[in-house]
Amino acid sequence: MITGLVNNAGIGGEDKPTHEITEEEWDKVMAINLKGTFLCTKHAIPYMMKAGSGSIVNISSVYGLVGSGGVPAYHASKGAIIAMTKNDSIIYAKNKIRVNAICPGGVWTKIWEPAIARSGISEEQFKQWLASQHPLNIVGEPIDIAYGVLYLISDESRFVTGSVLVIDGGYTAK
Repeated sequence: MITGLVNNAGIGGEDKPTHEITEEEWDKVMAINLKGTFLCTKHAIPYMMKAGSGSIVNISSVYGLVGSGGVPAYHASKGAIIAMTKNDSIIYAKNKIRVNAICPGGVWTKIWEPAIARSGISEEQFKQWLASQHPLNIVGEPIDIAYGVLYLISDESRFVTGSVLVIDGGYTAK
């Protein structure tokens, strides 16, 4: 029996303007970030329906809410995840299946490795720069997002569906 699902796969993709991205580069990001979310949801829903309830948490990004001037495919995939979350929350509410999304800000994970390599500065300098992009002046850690997931996947959020929980150190408040 499956009653909870967290869709958390994602890659950044190529950091170049939209008109320079190849179709293959675009498709790779969409296949992992968006299609992965779709396929996991598609195959978990029947088990949740059978169980009589469920909770799905889709990991999107602040870059699904605002632009950064880079990684266009990433932005598009994460924005689509937000739209999918809201639509699925309506479709499956009658089945007592809640669907929500989390939009992390700068969280220290391996997704930053290509950006660090391109930056020409040390990892520590990059981390300091990333912290400076958030009003709290810190970089998020995976545990910061995990607590949001824990809330949304649990019965403590029984009245929450179609929501987007932004955990971003104030990034989108600017």
